[in-house]
Amino acid sequence: MNLHAPRRLSPDHSALPPKAHAMKPSEQNAWIKLGVDAWTLGLQATHVIGLRTARIAGGGPAAGLEAWLMLSEKWQAATEIQADLLTRGAGASPVATTRGALAVYKRKVAANDRRLR
Repeated sequence: MNLHAPRRLSPDHSALPPKAHAMKPSEQNAWIKLGVDAWTLGLQATHVIGLRTARIAGGGPAAGLEAWLMLSEKWQAATEIQADLLTRGAGASPVATTRGALAVYKRKVAANDRRLR
């Protein structure tokens, strides 16, 4: 068997991915807003990462507590998002599901930003 042979399509082109459906303008706007929200969250998270890194680099009891908080908050956020996904069910809108996950992280990052200033 030649693993480097070019892939051949069947006569009915079944190897091609299905065509995506066209999004409505309101759906496009929702995804664009989510993208901007995620980008903004990324900027704020980068700032918090810097503040946390400085605290940990300082050593002492505050460094250990900060490291423990980082890990516990990540587990907490993951659990919260999983619970949200389970309560939404399989028919939930991808936009609403993504918005819910971003809201969890946005709340956590904002709280850390206030605490570390």
